[in-house]
Amino acid sequence: MQNTDITSLEKKAGSAAASSLRAVFRTSIKSTFKRRTGKAEKSNVSAKYRDGNLDRLTLSSPHYSFKNHFGSSKTGTTPSVSRAGGSVKSFSRHIKGNTVTVNAFSRSGGSVSAHRKGIRYKAYGHLANAMRNAQPALEKLATDLTENRAVIVVSKIDF
Repeated sequence: MQNTDITSLEKKAGSAAASSLRAVFRTSIKSTFKRRTGKAEKSNVSAKYRDGNLDRLTLSSPHYSFKNHFGSSKTGTTPSVSRAGGSVKSFSRHIKGNTVTVNAFSRSGGSVSAHRKGIRYKAYGHLANAMRNAQPALEKLATDLTENRAVIVVSKIDF
């Protein structure tokens, strides 16, 4: 077998795994959430390649899908001292050619838009459930990759 044949087999296995994982993730999202906007249903799994070999499978989904997977107990507003920026003592601003030092205590807390006021994010765990349901697809991908890469390893061994 030539190297191009192995590369094409690897791309075929990666794209097949990505499409089956995409279907599993979308099914999991549809069965988990009662109210859907459509963005979460367009979650995508894509195969990324490096040097002709499958490097990784990447899940892209809206931010709230990940927030609802892990959940959150934080609600309401958060003061500036509890954020990472509150630990900065001061910073310099440049206004009309002048440098002005702004102290950290002049910063005010604000509402944290990622945490809806008074409502806690429930941890659904829908991504973990999808991964459990995707085991056959991942096993098939692992089998295909080992068969393809074994040919390369055996061809490089000098007998």
